[in-house]
Amino acid sequence: MDNVNDNSPFIEHFIDTIVKFLDDVQYNEPHHSLAPEPRANFESIYEESLRFFTQPTIQEQLSLRYDVITKATRTTSRLTLYCWPNIPRKVMAQIAIHFTELHIMDDSPKDYHADMATFFSDLLDGNEQKVPYWRVTLGQIPNLLCHFEPYTQYNIFRSIIDYYQSCWIEAREFNGYRGSDRYPTELRRLGQLGACMGSFIFPRTMSDEAGQFEDITSAIVHTEPVGALVNDLFSFYKEGVVADVYGTAERNNLVMNVCHVKGLSIKEGFDEIAADAIRAVHKAQEVFDGSHSVVAEDGIHAFIRGYIRWHFCDQRYRMGELYDASYRFENGRRFREYCDMAWNAGGVSMDQPMFEAVEKRVSTRRQSKGSLLGSIFGRVWGWFGLSLH
Repeated sequence: MDNVNDNSPFIEHFIDTIVKFLDDVQYNEPHHSLAPEPRANFESIYEESLRFFTQPTIQEQLSLRYDVITKATRTTSRLTLYCWPNIPRKVMAQIAIHFTELHIMDDSPKDYHADMATFFSDLLDGNEQKVPYWRVTLGQIPNLLCHFEPYTQYNIFRSIIDYYQSCWIEAREFNGYRGSDRYPTELRRLGQLGACMGSFIFPRTMSDEAGQFEDITSAIVHTEPVGALVNDLFSFYKEGVVADVYGTAERNNLVMNVCHVKGLSIKEGFDEIAADAIRAVHKAQEVFDGSHSVVAEDGIHAFIRGYIRWHFCDQRYRMGELYDASYRFENGRRFREYCDMAWNAGGVSMDQPMFEAVEKRVSTRRQSKGSLLGSIFGRVWGWFGLSLH
């Protein structure tokens, strides 16, 4: 990593903090590699997601570059596989597509006020949405919701609106008023998608919503803070540390907002989020201690383990850079052990060949479809030409 020494003291503190977090929550991987069935699921999820976003009808509306699609679908396919490993493959695929839509929405420039001007009137009147993103999302969402019962459907849909609101607020670069302690956590709750993350544990084929209502509600309550705080802990390296070396740091994340409203230093704000993340994971582990349904118990613990693993394995979080930098620090060996454990469990070494094989199949299929349609239309046009003669 170039210029890593420019921020070495905080990088060492970041590594120390991550190691302490993982030690305290007893992060461990029961498997030393990704088994054949999860690997097959990963390939299937990625392929279905890629096929969805490369459809001509979707491309016409969203106008996405192919590299943007592959990058987003790789990230969301991995997230889905790791965090909800026990649910049916067809549900995983719909979750990955859903997360990719949200990912694309977050990264796309927009005028939120203008985009939402007719959203509710069109929704209530049954009219087509004016904004392409909403047309695609609302057109696809029934394919996800059909795998869940009413209460979880409600929470999944609610999370879309919450997430959009958080992006709207963040686009204004408003860090909250000084002294407004609740502002950072409320903004983060809106953007975390905890309502859907907890709901995804309970597809209709695996649960009885009426009988497990308390489990579902409690799962949502605890995935919200875990999802937000663990993400903000791991992502601060790419958003706050590296960004300060290479350019402007992201100023509207949880750490920065906490520092702003409370008047804290960056280190103090980061340490506060790290302590809160440990408490949130401990509380989820404590509540789901073996006294609830198997679906809820296994689902919560799999989610926590998979969510931590995802942050190690997804390239956006740049753990490989920290791995290389860690040789100079006291806790470096322990950090590298955690990296190796997560990477092995996630099957990272085998990802690239799989990605390339899937992308080749999808590309070949698109080309063959185009050739077939061209051939058909050519023949039809020929017939019309003959009839005119």
